[in-house]
Amino acid sequence: MPESLPEYIKRSCTLPADPELLSDLHDLLNDAFQGSLKKGEQMNVSALLGKSEAFLSVTIGNEVAGHVFEFFTKDVPGEGLEGALGFVIDFAQGALEEFFASKRESRFPLDFCIRVFEGQQIYARYTYRNFAAEKLANDFLS
Repeated sequence: MPESLPEYIKRSCTLPADPELLSDLHDLLNDAFQGSLKKGEQMNVSALLGKSEAFLSVTIGNEVAGHVFEFFTKDVPGEGLEGALGFVIDFAQGALEEFFASKRESRFPLDFCIRVFEGQQIYARYTYRNFAAEKLANDFLS
């Protein structure tokens, strides 16, 4: 779980998503956006679940740096893809379509903002991270 997540997400989403489902989602997103990815880039996903909540992280990039989108929803009835996880995946796909259609200019704020999708609240945020620099800084500090 990312360290920078707000406590309300950490408390409500404590279960990792099924690895097979995440692998399928990884393949689906990489196939769907293959023409928009730059050389050496890929899309990686991770997800955490709660009873009626889901957190989804999508990273577009490589081991050096990448665009990180994070989405959270709560109070969605149903289970698995019929519940919060499916709902947040649908929203994420639309957000990623906008991101690529705008030549990577369509983004969310650094802090979670609320969007309404099909009458349900979705919390979304975006950051660009330099993973290599973060690793160097962590190594230097430890």
